[in-house]
Amino acid sequence: MIASHNTFSYLPSSKFMELFSCFWRCQDKNAIEQIKLGVELCDIRVKYHKDSWRLCHGKAMFGEKFSSLEYLIRYCIDYGFKSYRLMYESNDSGYYKFLTEFYGLPSWMRSKCIAAINKPKWDCIYGNINAIQEHNKHIWYNNKSFWKNIINVFYPSIKEYAKEHNFFIEDDNIHMYDFIEYMNYE
Repeated sequence: MIASHNTFSYLPSSKFMELFSCFWRCQDKNAIEQIKLGVELCDIRVKYHKDSWRLCHGKAMFGEKFSSLEYLIRYCIDYGFKSYRLMYESNDSGYYKFLTEFYGLPSWMRSKCIAAINKPKWDCIYGNINAIQEHNKHIWYNNKSFWKNIINVFYPSIKEYAKEHNFFIEDDNIHMYDFIEYMNYE
């Protein structure tokens, strides 16, 4: 199964955050285009901000607002995604609302979730965090020197990495990719 990493990162963020989009944008194609390219699982990153749920990736928040997690997940399922991974991207008081609303979801909706994660601590609160094999560029490696990591931050870019490393793997596992349009199915 193909999954897109940070599925909604194609959406625009604030003008300031757009200056740094090479560090957080992982998709150029919109959700419909990703599905047409074979994506079945979406990676939903959220924050609770000013009384609404916001799609985001790290500090980059996207414009659309949702009144509940149920509405947000229904939005993703209505697009045509078969399943999802859900991450709470912040370490703040909204996390308790995340827990409450996630466990309050209808069981059919929760059953489509591969994993629900509190990202700052990588705590898996539901499902299996290891069910997804990620094939994306890691910005920082603990086993590399500081200077090698600095170079890695800028080169290759996330998009350049995807162009070289997005190979379709046909098996029963879930494989998550950046920039899904560069999938090599050969």
